Amino acid sequence: HPSPSPPAGTIANHSRGGRGEVDRGRIVVPMLTSYTVAIALALVAAVCLAVGTHAQHRAIASAGGTALRQAVRSPLWVMGLGLLALETVLNILALGLAPVALIQPLGTLSLVAVVLLGVREGRAHQLSRRVVTGVALTVVSVALFVGLSSPWSTPPEAAPTQILHLAFLLVSFSVLGCAVAVSTLGHLVRIVCTGVVFGSVAAGAHVLVHEVRAGAFSTVHGVLLVALVVGSVAGMWVVQTAYRSGPPETVLAGLTVIDPLVAVGIGALLLGEYEGLPAAVLCALVVAAAAATAGICLLVRAHPAVRAHPAVRSAPAVSHRSRASASTEPSAPSSPSTPMTPSAHITHATAALHGAILTNRRS
Repeated sequence: HPSPSPPAGTIANHSRGGRGEVDRGRIVVPMLTSYTVAIALALVAAVCLAVGTHAQHRAIASAGGTALRQAVRSPLWVMGLGLLALETVLNILALGLAPVALIQPLGTLSLVAVVLLGVREGRAHQLSRRVVTGVALTVVSVALFVGLSSPWSTPPEAAPTQILHLAFLLVSFSVLGCAVAVSTLGHLVRIVCTGVVFGSVAAGAHVLVHEVRAGAFSTVHGVLLVALVVGSVAGMWVVQTAYRSGPPETVLAGLTVIDPLVAVGIGALLLGEYEGLPAAVLCALVVAAAAATAGICLLVRAHPAVRAHPAVRSAPAVSHRSRASASTEPSAPSSPSTPMTPSAHITHATAALHGAILTNRRS
């Protein structure tokens, strides 16, 4: 016969050890389960980010930058946009289940995936020893950063004032991103700006999802939600200009380094998520962050496609296909008295690189 159920209040009257066992079953196990689900979501999001980035870069390169409308009409660009949207949703869900320091750095796997996609498409000759070293240094440094910081992370407890400060920070970074998007700054600056914007978006999404799960939603949370939308739009804009100014490997390398550093920094400085962090661990985190930054700089400067065009204007450039055809047609419309703009030089370098790739494939 089954034993009778304990009367009400028996669990509450257990000894401290008994209550500890109940708490361990009710709290620790669900936490481990939520972390496992969050890691799985983050890994799938990393794959979506890699494939979506690669698809959009190919679509923009095919359009040659003549007009963004041409790239938007491309099914490949639309597919990439859908994958990036799915990556955003999965990442937000993961951020609601686990600390930022555990989720954001897992995006380094997207860098590995997009490099492998580039090799598969015949761009292996671009992956010099410096590029491989930069990728390895980036991945190892971020993995070390995650392993050191995640055990010391605590759930965010943001006061309304802190939430408003975070929203203001998001809007400020968004304005900065829009300014960079329309500027003539180079590839590395665009990568850094994209990482800063998306890192602040990740920190804001982490706080908002955590607050909603706790049953708290007020006017300040609505302000943060609007700021998140603005930041996401600004980040998508500046990352498109980063794709036009360089290869997707360097864009993802910058995102996987700067994004988690900014997100963890906001969590530590603004939200107090790492109050009990020992000084030794803090020093190790600084070293890991410096090594990761060195890796991304090495990767960006060593990549031949970046050296071919170090800067890009926000104004549309001429399609490299049109430029290539114009070089073989004497009647191509041009203005001999008008010098080539920097964007035209960029397009010419891209066309030369594309032609070299085709030549290698045919040989």
